[in-house]
Amino acid sequence: MKHISGFEDFLNEAASLASEVAKIFSNTNDWGSEMKDRVYVKGNNLIFLDSFYYGEQAAMDDLKRAWSPGGHYYNYFVDDLKMKPEIVSSFSEMKASGRHKKFTDSGIVAVELSFEKV
Repeated sequence: MKHISGFEDFLNEAASLASEVAKIFSNTNDWGSEMKDRVYVKGNNLIFLDSFYYGEQAAMDDLKRAWSPGGHYYNYFVDDLKMKPEIVSSFSEMKASGRHKKFTDSGIVAVELSFEKV
């Protein structure tokens, strides 16, 4: 496989940005005690969870809107922290399972996010 100059640095920066964002959300003084259970790092990306009891699609739409241009999370990260989030993928579970049960027993919606400096 051909080595691409700078690619490893890019991957290391992406992973460190996701970890940095997870640390930001772990600050209970700023974000409350439940936020740390809503995020985790997966590879170079951040997983951000939200719960729902009824209305899975509405919950997913709200979550995607919050992390898209013009959304409150998106604007906060771009304007205040100079990091641009991008939704890489999304998923949902009708009943939280595995590590997601730490956050809720209800259903979850989630977005997988990558970050880059702006």
